[in-house]
Amino acid sequence: MIFLRYNLHRWVVNLAQICIVLVSSFCLSCSQEATNTSPIIDRLIVPSEVLVGVKTEFHVIARDSDGDSLSYTWSISQGQTVESSSRTATWVAPDQPGAFTVSVFVSDGISEPTTRSKQILVKAPNKPPEITELRIPKKVSAGEISQLSLLAVDPNQDPLIFTWKIDDVVLEEGPKTEIEWQVPTQEGEVTIQVIVSDGIAPAVKRSNVVIVTRSSLIVPGLRAGGITLGDSFKTIKDIYGEPNIFEKVDDLFFFAFWQPDQGISGFIDEQTEMVTATFVQSPNQAKTAAGNGVNSTLDSVEKEFGLVEDVRNNLEHWYWTKGIEFDVRDQLVDQIFIFRPLLDFERLQPMGAPALAKEMIRYPPTYYKQLHHCYTP
Repeated sequence: MIFLRYNLHRWVVNLAQICIVLVSSFCLSCSQEATNTSPIIDRLIVPSEVLVGVKTEFHVIARDSDGDSLSYTWSISQGQTVESSSRTATWVAPDQPGAFTVSVFVSDGISEPTTRSKQILVKAPNKPPEITELRIPKKVSAGEISQLSLLAVDPNQDPLIFTWKIDDVVLEEGPKTEIEWQVPTQEGEVTIQVIVSDGIAPAVKRSNVVIVTRSSLIVPGLRAGGITLGDSFKTIKDIYGEPNIFEKVDDLFFFAFWQPDQGISGFIDEQTEMVTATFVQSPNQAKTAAGNGVNSTLDSVEKEFGLVEDVRNNLEHWYWTKGIEFDVRDQLVDQIFIFRPLLDFERLQPMGAPALAKEMIRYPPTYYKQLHHCYTP
């Protein structure tokens, strides 16, 4: 009997101890769950853009204040999958552009997982610009102003920058598709190149070789023999060299290239030091747009320019409003004179007084012509 009582007492004591342990464990567990904090995500590193089909990596930087070990789960919107359970995930972008959301879930196995999301844009690769047309002349005249232009498109509609080069020297850089080029006065060949860039894809280049020649075109009121009214004396020398005649005549300087004979002469204004008039004589081969030059017939001249506006001494055939005069002997052109046109033409009387010469000094075809008579080669 005493034995049974003793054993029963021991069982009761043991059961009580087991209950105390269970209750303590339960309370401790409840206490831990109540005080455990969720993981903290410090940074989610996801590129803002990626090209289609490109492999990229995502990174997350997280910590746990309770020192619990962390697990990571990654997901991407639109059915994309990422297989990774670490802080770094690898993803291959789809073949179609679009916007996707990258999410990461960080868990300590106790508290609710912490999540963070970022958007990534999948883009098609940038395509380089295309030069569809390059407008560069094959041949230009020395000293003239030439227009250079091109047509270009960008498949991605990116803004374009155009770099124009002449023999590897930058002429102009910027958004212009059309520029003016001052052709050098030396004859020869130059290479014109244009570089088109969108700042993203590799730049595209095109170039042309341009031949610079001495101009043979006569433009009434503007140009003859490669010399343009308004050219500097330096420009003239760059084209023809040193003149064999250079003399002061009143308010002008007369110049001529007659030894060796190049059939070109004219006047330079003393104040501006610019060409105000030019003369073309044999053997110069300069011609007008219709092919009229030295040794052309008067009929051919009038077919191009119409009836002569003024005839003097049965020699000088003046087109005052056009800026050109032809000396005609035996029905053939002997000399051509280029000057600035007199747009308000009134029939001028033969110049006889110095006062009239001074009055006409700015637009003085007859004055220059009379001066030139003293220097006929």
